[in-house]
Amino acid sequence: MEIRKKPVGFYQEIHDCDAFALLKAIGIIVITLFLCFSSCGSPALAQEECVVLGSQGNPLPMGMVNYDRTNTEKEINCVVHVLHDNQYFPNSNISLGVIQGAFGQLNVDFDETNISFNLVHTTYTHLGSFSWADSYRQDGGVCFPNYGTQMAQWTNMVKWNTAEYCNVYVAPDFCSSILGFAWVTYYPWSTLDGVWVETEVFGVTGPQLTWRFENETLTHEMGHYCGLHHVFKNGDGIVSSCGQNIGDCEHTGDYICDTPPTKVSQGCPEEPGYYCPEVTYYGVPFQANNHMDYCPEECRDTFTPGQINRMHAMLEYQRSELFSDETFCFGDFDGDCHVGTSDLLYLLSYYECQGCTHGDLDLDHNVTSNDLNLLLSVYGDECDCGSLQLPRHPARKPEDIRELIQKTKQ
Repeated sequence: MEIRKKPVGFYQEIHDCDAFALLKAIGIIVITLFLCFSSCGSPALAQEECVVLGSQGNPLPMGMVNYDRTNTEKEINCVVHVLHDNQYFPNSNISLGVIQGAFGQLNVDFDETNISFNLVHTTYTHLGSFSWADSYRQDGGVCFPNYGTQMAQWTNMVKWNTAEYCNVYVAPDFCSSILGFAWVTYYPWSTLDGVWVETEVFGVTGPQLTWRFENETLTHEMGHYCGLHHVFKNGDGIVSSCGQNIGDCEHTGDYICDTPPTKVSQGCPEEPGYYCPEVTYYGVPFQANNHMDYCPEECRDTFTPGQINRMHAMLEYQRSELFSDETFCFGDFDGDCHVGTSDLLYLLSYYECQGCTHGDLDLDHNVTSNDLNLLLSVYGDECDCGSLQLPRHPARKPEDIRELIQKTKQ
């Protein structure tokens, strides 16, 4: 079994933070111990079909995504959880056949990516099981994803291990006009991680479908789950023409070099709402037919080579347990399969460091109070690492750690 760890080695090196910063960080611990541990704030919800949750930055180390990389085959096991109430939301109790059909189409859409999805189980929960059911049934009441506490009551009942399974939640109603949402960043401590799709757009057959019949919302949200942003990220208000240079393509927009900066496309080519004609961007022809755009389902049929590479890189970087035997012990910097005092001191040694990967748990390349809160939220955890443990070693990236594991086995 391979065991993937975060960087170790604080015994050998202490980052150049001064004593004041260290004392300040320790003071924050005292305050934090009296507060609830919570996730970073969710972004403001837009009046659109999808919400992307998690860090909007680019957590990948430079050079991890390139066109020469070899993308190994990845199969992700999925569990679908259905929230239903046929009396108030007709046809919300979707059949197993509908779910199987949805996954069949999902795998067709991902056919060229070397990523596939295996449906292993389904659960069904009646809305009436919850005290907030009446509020959910009313306009202006409880809705997802605005009401995280209510969402967590459901997910805590049914979710499978988020490190090893993709949890797909199908619910009859979301806030505003949202049709789906997903976490582009993996937070091991989050009980809400996964893919969320509204019932009326889930699947390719069945009476629950009202106006979308190609399962594109599930494909779109699974793209986010695998690490993709919208192709129009940072586009509106910045981009005035397709292919406009807004900076280094690995650090701007959706962080992919073969999807040009673009505005939101809500129409098919040659139809109203289609903003961009076909253009060439970094040598690649582009038109509004991407799974990660907002153009109608009939147009969406493509992931670019750059998007495919990024999905594989993001999955390997933050969700490797989905498809491998690696064990990732969140917050365990020293490799002893326990989150304890030495790990806390390691993080504090990099406190307030900007541009750091050491001690950075939220993958934003800065070590802040949010990273401290994350570590404290798992403080004392024991990880099942088997008989193999990492020696203390200043490994900095996942690929370094995999190489270290191979040396340990020899």
